[in-house]
Amino acid sequence: MFYQFDDDVTSVDYSDLKDNAPVLGYISRNELDKIQKHFNLPLQAVEMCREQVTPLATNLDIYNHCYFIKLAIPCEKDLINSAGIFIFKNTFLIVNISDNEFFNRDLFIKTTSRLCVENTGVERIITSFFESLVLIDDSRLDLIRSSIAQLEEDVINNNVDNSFNIKLLEIKRSILSLRGYYERLIDIAQILTENENEIFDENIKRLGLFIDKVNRLKDNVDILTDSVVHLWDAYQASLNMRLNETMKFFTLVTTIFFPLTVIVGWYGMNFNTIPELSWKYGYPFVIVFSILIIAALILWFKKKKWI
Repeated sequence: MFYQFDDDVTSVDYSDLKDNAPVLGYISRNELDKIQKHFNLPLQAVEMCREQVTPLATNLDIYNHCYFIKLAIPCEKDLINSAGIFIFKNTFLIVNISDNEFFNRDLFIKTTSRLCVENTGVERIITSFFESLVLIDDSRLDLIRSSIAQLEEDVINNNVDNSFNIKLLEIKRSILSLRGYYERLIDIAQILTENENEIFDENIKRLGLFIDKVNRLKDNVDILTDSVVHLWDAYQASLNMRLNETMKFFTLVTTIFFPLTVIVGWYGMNFNTIPELSWKYGYPFVIVFSILIIAALILWFKKKKWI
């Protein structure tokens, strides 16, 4: 699928493309062999498009006549999309390597819809592509922020379940993945802006706005990282507090019933001269005495506000 920006936006076959008209293309990696000679695609880059996708494997190669970017894109549910990007003087070609939930296809459509016929060059196509790439990232970060807020509320309300650690680990993994992704986008945009092989015009400097946008996103990710650290500290403090409450409870129980242990040891001694042993009311007396001791200790602890 190729769109050519001339007097109008037209869908054309790659063999009918004009030399000087900007072109935006979207193909599968199975079509690389068919167009390789026509576009003079570097063999090394073509082979990289055929390689098995690895998580967040992003790199940029510079050739005399083009750039090649293998871009790994983190998506929802820990899925990774991968696309190969060939950038020539008048051509921007997207190779769909792996496309979960049609993300790459939708990215191509968004890129096309953001372009106008007038003053459209490959530099504007590049800018439109990268801006479309992070178009939904604000809402993605808002979802992560809401998840963290919900976990914080659970910790405060002591409503933490056994899945808390798993949820927090998933959030942390997503945040780290996004941070690395944004750092790679910034590196790629800066290299393109440098225009080392001089295939772009001055409009490539518009990528500076994109770099500022991604830097803001990275700053937001850093804030979320701090929030996760604070949430983990709060969770650990909550666990320690609950452990302290448990230890306090057992300490109070032990303290309350310790006098009874003394009484048991006292009357368990083998002396025939203990008066209560031959007293008719000796057994009820010990029971009432033990109850009075327990009641007195409980009242004292309440007065001290220990219970």
